[in-house]
Amino acid sequence: MEAIKNLWNLVSETDPKYTKPVTFGRKFTSIDPYSQIKRATEVFGSAGTGWGWTVQRPIEYTTTNEIAILIRLWHGTRESYIEQWGQAGLYIDAKETKKDNDCFKKATTDGLTKCLSVLGFNSDVFLGKWEDSKYVQQMKSEFSDNPQLAPTDAVAPTVSQPEPPPPEKTEVKPVDEKSLIRLKWAEEKFGECESVTEVEELFTSNLRNINDTKNRDEKIYEKIMSLIEKKKESLNNV
Repeated sequence: MEAIKNLWNLVSETDPKYTKPVTFGRKFTSIDPYSQIKRATEVFGSAGTGWGWTVQRPIEYTTTNEIAILIRLWHGTRESYIEQWGQAGLYIDAKETKKDNDCFKKATTDGLTKCLSVLGFNSDVFLGKWEDSKYVQQMKSEFSDNPQLAPTDAVAPTVSQPEPPPPEKTEVKPVDEKSLIRLKWAEEKFGECESVTEVEELFTSNLRNINDTKNRDEKIYEKIMSLIEKKKESLNNV
């Protein structure tokens, strides 16, 4: 249960650069499907090895001129999977005179997005958090490559005869929850690597998150780097 919660928290937030507001008809936030595939690869490994999908039954044609495809998305092993229906229209115009040549691709993508959403991917969008402008601004700041720092005083006040400084107080910094989740994820995923190459590929694909952990909690960052080095050493000694 804890592993499921950790996965959900790890993939729930959405990078604003992969979203687009849809304003016609029902207003909602659209997610770039390839960003979801990229994120799944970062978390599970290469498609076809760490995760993947299959079409489970013949394509069904509905009475409303749509197609429905049952997608099975597996991760880790083929026995660990989610199934969801993906749908798409057969035509691109209201009069239904122009066929949509991409309808099968769209239905497959729809099924993949639904499967990934069940695992927690981009759950902040599906939970309606992106309707809150403050939350959107928070995500823009969190995923920004150049986060704004709080302003500091340019000139310190001058004291002619400073008093002795008060005794230093030891401030206990609370553990950053997101960094802790990443540490548990790293322990699990790097522990499963069977070669130094796998370790390096996993490290490279998650470099942004690892560097972000350093900004959040340096002690946890050091633990992650330490376990990576120890894993590489153990594999080199095999």
